[in-house]
Amino acid sequence: MNDLNQSKYQCTIMLSLLVVMLLSVLFGTSYVSANSINWQANSVQQIKAKLPITFNARTGQYDIQYGDTINGIAEALNINANTVVAENQLSDANLIYAGKQLTITTQANGYVAAGGQAATNQATVLPTASLVSEFDGNTIHQIDNQ
Repeated sequence: MNDLNQSKYQCTIMLSLLVVMLLSVLFGTSYVSANSINWQANSVQQIKAKLPITFNARTGQYDIQYGDTINGIAEALNINANTVVAENQLSDANLIYAGKQLTITTQANGYVAAGGQAATNQATVLPTASLVSEFDGNTIHQIDNQ
């Protein structure tokens, strides 16, 4: 190969590499390793603090922020997480994307139960335990802690 052909060959290789690099910058997809990001869920307090910016009560639209979870959003808005999942037809409640919107429906009291009915906050009376002095016919004695 003479010097002129070798120069042309080197120029062609360099130009090809430059084109490939340019195309990869323009059209390439960047991939981020899961290990390179330390994701942490936003706390309910963090979500509540951002509600004036992220939630439009008039339209019922919530803008999902990086770190938000369905449970965190639901608790911050005092609604049932299952209702949010159902209303937004989410196939995976653990997979929401920052920048997307959720439709949030609340009733006058702010709470929406999973079945869509307003919940009533009534405490259920729980049975109380009584002390026993006998078990399987044997008398129970107190153990002295020393």
